[in-house]
Amino acid sequence: MYIPQRGEKVTFLEFVHGLVREEGATPIEPFWISIRSVQRALEGRNVALAEEILASITDPTSEVERFVFHLLRLSTAISTGDLHHAQECCSALELQPFYRQPLAQAVADNRIGIVLRMRGRYDDAIARQLAARAVFDFEDRRLESALCMTEVAATLLSRGDVAGATSAYLASLGAIEREASESKRAVVKANLASALQRSGNATEAERLFLQSPNDGPFVSLNPERAMLLQNLALIAKLDGRYATAADRYTDALACLEGKGLYGQRARLMSGLADLALRTKEFDTVRKYIGAIGEINEGNIPVDVQVSAAATAARLAALEGDLANAMVLLNRARTIARDAGLITERYEMLTEALTYIDDPANKLDLLDELVEVQNERLKAVPSSVSSIIDLRSKYEQEKATVEIERQQERTRDHRNTNTHVRRDRGETCMTR
Repeated sequence: MYIPQRGEKVTFLEFVHGLVREEGATPIEPFWISIRSVQRALEGRNVALAEEILASITDPTSEVERFVFHLLRLSTAISTGDLHHAQECCSALELQPFYRQPLAQAVADNRIGIVLRMRGRYDDAIARQLAARAVFDFEDRRLESALCMTEVAATLLSRGDVAGATSAYLASLGAIEREASESKRAVVKANLASALQRSGNATEAERLFLQSPNDGPFVSLNPERAMLLQNLALIAKLDGRYATAADRYTDALACLEGKGLYGQRARLMSGLADLALRTKEFDTVRKYIGAIGEINEGNIPVDVQVSAAATAARLAALEGDLANAMVLLNRARTIARDAGLITERYEMLTEALTYIDDPANKLDLLDELVEVQNERLKAVPSSVSSIIDLRSKYEQEKATVEIERQQERTRDHRNTNTHVRRDRGETCMTR
């Protein structure tokens, strides 16, 4: 661990180092002591404490301090799942003068990319992560670079590109294993299990998930444990083990009690609504769909909006209200189409054909299903192309960073020569 000497300040590089590692400079200035306390609160999933400490910090004085303050406000907003507030924090962070520094922008872009993924803006999210990764690689910060790749993987998985996500996770695994803390290694392995689950390998995914509950980040009642239990609940539900699925969903919701995290709560309640529909507990379905409806739509991931609307449509159809079922189904179709959610569209349309009887509506659904099936057939070569495209974009970003640094060195060299010539001129004049 780096220990500064008496009177020495915590530098931005040391702050960056401590962001993703359980070590870093020991601060001695009040501002940096507070900042380190916020980091530790976030690492311990104590978001309320982090917010309290940030609220107690008086106006930061330097550009670096103001940047760091807004960066941790964004990290805290991400942890609460409040996407509206997180977007406001993104805008404030980008307005900071220090954001123009390459390493600062890379750190910020990594966090902003997370918000973009959560909002369903997948291409923009990936672009931010690749830009950040290029800078981190230039600075030889391997762990930060690998964590950008895990975010690329999470984004690809959200977009339905399971092969691309698996490739991205595996590409980051080496550096994660070597340099990351035990808790970060456990989270990445759980994410890899999610990719296996989405690829249809539920048995291996469940085996990996069941190894995790006793690992660092999953031991206490926190969002990471909720995510793990949610995946285990989904596996059990699709396997027909409904009682086990219900227990896992309920335990997952308990992990989020009092923590905000509206998007994650909505996802769990959507899963519970679907489970209740399978067991024909219609009042329970209405309860969870109603609770989702009370959450600000901007805080609900698009795939959850689709699944909740599709479940509500199935419920309406089962209760004989076919007109309302079509209204709800069409809403789900529109959201899924606009977000490019191919897998969700395929599953929704396939199921809708089992409860929509009207010939005109059924024909419309069949036409869309054919369209989606064609897109799915293109998905495998498209996934390979996306991996190649990611590498190409990364190389472009890397080249851009190198060009900008070379231009910076050239400017510094010219400025140095100008000062030398001016100094020489002044010396001649004093002779």
